[in-house]
Amino acid sequence: MMFENLCYAVVFLAEAMTAKLYFDLLFEKKKKNSFIHLCFLIGYFILFSIFDSTVFIVNAASFVIVNVVIILLSYKCGIFTAILHTLYMTFIMSCTEYLVVLFLTAIFKDYAAYTYNFVAMVSFSILSKIIYFLVIVITAKVIKPNKKEEKNLITILLFCILPLASTTIVVSFV
Repeated sequence: MMFENLCYAVVFLAEAMTAKLYFDLLFEKKKKNSFIHLCFLIGYFILFSIFDSTVFIVNAASFVIVNVVIILLSYKCGIFTAILHTLYMTFIMSCTEYLVVLFLTAIFKDYAAYTYNFVAMVSFSILSKIIYFLVIVITAKVIKPNKKEEKNLITILLFCILPLASTTIVVSFV
């Protein structure tokens, strides 16, 4: 149990670092780095504290809420844009975790192996967070706006809808 908690703590640290990099690339800071780091520390500690691996909707909703609050407190950004970006991040994280679970199912011969097998859990955590990081950074580089202008919301919305559509098609085939 202690090693599982340590693994999850590292996962939340990786998620926080990924989110901070994503927000830094997209938004102009309105507070000092020390305040932003404190927001991430508190926000992701709250996420770690309420995390339950069996209740996806609570984890996803709390992830969205915490990241929207962090964006609004730390960056120059409108609420609609903050919500869209956090929903996109949540969607990408869910997709990468699902794809890694499917991949690990072929190796461990059990869909839920990551829930009780420590090796599968560590493999799942590492692979899903690396892929999540890569997709988030690539997305930020592709849609990196001029920080002085408001983001083109249609472009952001398209970036959210296209992965959703392709994931739906893939899940349909599976």
